[in-house]
Amino acid sequence: VYRFNIDGKVVCSSVGDNLIGQSMPDPEWIERLRKGAEELESTAFPGLALGEPVVWMIRGTYDAAGAYTGSLAF
Repeated sequence: VYRFNIDGKVVCSSVGDNLIGQSMPDPEWIERLRKGAEELESTAFPGLALGEPVVWMIRGTYDAAGAYTGSLAF
């Protein structure tokens, strides 16, 4: 499980601190989440470089006013 901030950087991870600060694998996901997509799924695993977050599903997080605040990924 990963927690991404509003800029798509890992802020916490269940698999260790070495991923903190890493970018989301697909920057387009940020824009899709900001535009209101609640959940995205990925079946492609490009690169699989050591330390790169691999995301199967990502869900946007929003504040009480509905503004995008980041995301949770599995």
